[in-house]
Parts: sequence; structure tokens; C-alpha cells
Amino acid sequence: MKGFSRQLAPFLCIGLGATAVHVAVATYLIGTHMMSLAVGNAIAFVFANVCSYLLQSAYVFQRAPTPARYWRFLSVSLGGLAVVVAISSVLGVLQVHYLVGIVAVVSIVPFLTFLVHRGWTFQDRSEAQARRTLNDFARAGRWIA
Repeated sequence: MKGFSRQLAPFLCIGLGATAVHVAVATYLIGTHMMSLAVGNAIAFVFANVCSYLLQSAYVFQRAPTPARYWRFLSVSLGGLAVVVAISSVLGVLQVHYLVGIVAVVSIVPFLTFLVHRGWTFQDRSEAQARRTLNDFARAGRWIA
């Protein structure tokens, strides 16, 4: 797997592209009065999320897309949304200026989701198992020595 720093830049760029997809789809659906704000944004989220997943799979993590990986990806995306709501809620209660909240969200959530995607969503299960086996072997060697 490519190094951390070599993956982060493309991850962030694809995230920006997915945001643009969301904005374009939502603007079309809501702006043409085809759908309400909530429904238009929900559909835009699905388009952006699938687009992001396919591009992250191919270009950042270089893993084949699978249904199991997508469900992990979606779980992390929804977890990221929960973090956004939590940060925003706490800063709102503290009556912090909304721009500070936006900066906090944009500074924290992409990096957090990148780390979780890297360590869980796109982690090759055989790599993870091999790493655990090596760690177990190393621990066992300490007891013998």
C-alpha cells in the first residue's frame, strides 16, 4: 500500500470532487423544483458517496470495489456525519462563531475519515491477518527468550 502522505492528497482531492458532485446534483434537483431540499440533498449524497467510493477504491487505496467494502465506506461516511453534528452542536452550545465550526469540521473530519478508511474500510483482510499473526509470533518469541 502506498504511504500515508502519498494517499492523503488524492483522498482529499477526490473528496472535493465528490462534494462538487453533491452540489451539482442537489442544485439540479432542488433548483428545478423537482424535489424538496431534504430529498434532493439525500439523493445528491448517494450520488456523491458512490462516486467517492469508486474513485477512492481505484485511485487512492487501489482495492477492488466490493459490497462489503462499500458498506464499510458508507458506515464511515455516516460516522463522519455524526462527528460533524457533534462538533457543530458543541460549538453551537458554546456560542462559537459558525465559521469556527466550519473550520473545525473541515480540519478534523476529512483526516479522521481518511484514517478510518485506511485502517478499516480498505484494509486488505489478509494483510491485517498477516500483521496480527506476526505480532502474535513476536509476542510468543518474547516469552520463549
